[in-house]
Amino acid sequence: MNFTQISPDLYVSGQISEDDIADLLRLGIKTVICHRLDGEDENQPVFADLAAKIRAAGIEHTYHQPIANVAAISQDTALLLQHILQESELPALAFCRSGRRSAIVCSLLRNLDD
Repeated sequence: MNFTQISPDLYVSGQISEDDIADLLRLGIKTVICHRLDGEDENQPVFADLAAKIRAAGIEHTYHQPIANVAAISQDTALLLQHILQESELPALAFCRSGRRSAIVCSLLRNLDD
């Protein structure tokens, strides 16, 4: 998986799988946020199942913040991500199918901080 670091404490990526957990640990990821709705794709893992495997590997903080599509992203979406990040250990990874929704939300979040 290709993880893009967008700030010292935040990465984004496309869909992760159980096979990517070792890479998350190598990067020191402490929190994982999923922006995908369950069932978007028939081959997509259910987030609760993936989150259980992530937590079993030692990453305790997992969040499901589903975003239906790019048009559904708003300042409120960024504020919720901000709250998650403030309450969690960092660094964090936010992911969706391609990484686009996660990158847009993270970009909005950076604009809130400016």
